[in-house]
Amino acid sequence: MSEYRFQTTRFARPSPVLGGPPSGRVLPLLNWLGILALCTCVSGCASFYNDDDAMDAYRRGVERPIGVRGVGQDPTRSVRPVSYEEEEGKQDPLTMDDFAPGRLPTTLQRLAGNGPDREEAEAGYREAETIYNDALAAYERVAAGRAPNQISPDELDSVKDRFAEAGSAYLRASKDFPNSRLAHDALFQSGEAYFFADRFAKANETYEMVLAKYPGTRHLDRIQTRRFAIAHYWLQLDELNPDNFLTYNLLDARRPRRDTDGHAMRILDKIRLDDPTGRLADDATMALGNAYFAQARFLDAADTYEDLRKAYPGSPHLYTAMLLEIRARLEAYRGADYDGTGLARSEQLLEQAVKQFPDKVAANREVLDELAGQIRFSMAERDYTLAQLYERRSEYRAARLHYQLVIDEYSETTLADLSRERMAEIADLPDLPPQRMQWLVDLLPKPRDERPIFTSRAPR
Repeated sequence: MSEYRFQTTRFARPSPVLGGPPSGRVLPLLNWLGILALCTCVSGCASFYNDDDAMDAYRRGVERPIGVRGVGQDPTRSVRPVSYEEEEGKQDPLTMDDFAPGRLPTTLQRLAGNGPDREEAEAGYREAETIYNDALAAYERVAAGRAPNQISPDELDSVKDRFAEAGSAYLRASKDFPNSRLAHDALFQSGEAYFFADRFAKANETYEMVLAKYPGTRHLDRIQTRRFAIAHYWLQLDELNPDNFLTYNLLDARRPRRDTDGHAMRILDKIRLDDPTGRLADDATMALGNAYFAQARFLDAADTYEDLRKAYPGSPHLYTAMLLEIRARLEAYRGADYDGTGLARSEQLLEQAVKQFPDKVAANREVLDELAGQIRFSMAERDYTLAQLYERRSEYRAARLHYQLVIDEYSETTLADLSRERMAEIADLPDLPPQRMQWLVDLLPKPRDERPIFTSRAPR
């Protein structure tokens, strides 16, 4: 690390629990989770809110995830109902897929002459727009001149019910005239209405229907923004009230039936996969890695941070992702008796971070020193453990080689002092252990020089 000299400290013996330096010299995991909450976009300040306060905070905009672009504004004031331009719905010919159990009722209606009806769909769309606009106007009246925490729950519930009614009306209109621009817009508006009704599970389901039926939808950016907000909110809820194995939600429309954090993480993963070049792709990747980190799934977190580094090298999260990937790989390291690939990758990544972000070295010197110190101590511990293994087997020449390696390469650690002591004690011992049962070895046939079957001749 010629570009930056780490001020590593002399660590004592490794902790038997952590397999590394004692906790007094390494930032505890809880401290790293604190850093994670401050510089990333998962936990926010959710631990200070109850379920309703978390949603109120989101609507006020104070819970906007740090570094996320385009998320956190008051959603009800940024919506403009999409306009409908008449377009004839084109029905595809019937195929075997139309007779699948899930699509059979629609197919039978089509065969019976009760298929798409443009006029009925238009009327349904206008009705849905009327309900939606009434809900918006009701919210404006309720929220006028008052902070969110000053609005009574009954007033909010009334507005939410009106939005939910609009969502159902839009959904019916989309089914009356499928494969048309009206159906496209109606399905999207249904998701919007459910979103503002706080029916987040239904809203996400509807948004995913839009993405499945219309992969090139012009509403993609808005949909991904809404889904990111839903995932963020679900992670907050799960942090406040985690699901257990027996949890099954039947009453709260804001969260899925079960596995709230799992659904949130699935949404984040789908955002970055469905729209890898979108403006929220790197934000979703970072948030997914943070969610893994918070759940102590360190290998998954490290792999996700690595995906962000490779796929989005221009992301504003890059430096933070590098440090968190190093920390995740160190947390996933199981000790000197296990694979050390994560240590080598962490050392390379730390050197890369220092070279790529020299302006941030001074401000983060303490964190970088801690990371570098733990990496080097763990690597020294591997060679020291191997030297002890050879010493126990009385293979003192190999033991001396590894003790010397610790002294030469990791002189700043206390393991170097222990290696010098061991070197002095085994200095006069034979390189190899004595051969046991020599008489039996003498009875075995001696190896003969093997000669090649074919000999090659040099060209004349």
